[in-house]
Amino acid sequence: MAWVAPGPYRIEPGHGPEALQDADTVVIPGTHAPGRRMHGTVGGRLAEALARFPPTARLMSICTGAPVLAAAGRLDGRPATTHWARVAEFRALYPRCAWTSRCSTSTTVTC
Repeated sequence: MAWVAPGPYRIEPGHGPEALQDADTVVIPGTHAPGRRMHGTVGGRLAEALARFPPTARLMSICTGAPVLAAAGRLDGRPATTHWARVAEFRALYPRCAWTSRCSTSTTVTC
């Protein structure tokens, strides 16, 4: 399965979602696309994939990718950050996550 964005970028994974069950690190890209994550949920294949990785996996999101993890419940009780302009919004939407705007960033990548 490949994901194609408008423009010159293409992401083509070498493995299916079953590889997530052995993941040490999971990286969620940022997105500006509207979707269920902005209403507190994820569904379908995304929800299935996010349920596969082990609780010991290191989580990393890029900018506004953090709400995807929060919507899947993967950030409950954990510290997290996102784009500074969205922290208050996501803090209200996902109160079980310990959102902060104090973090180290580099070209919008946070971990």
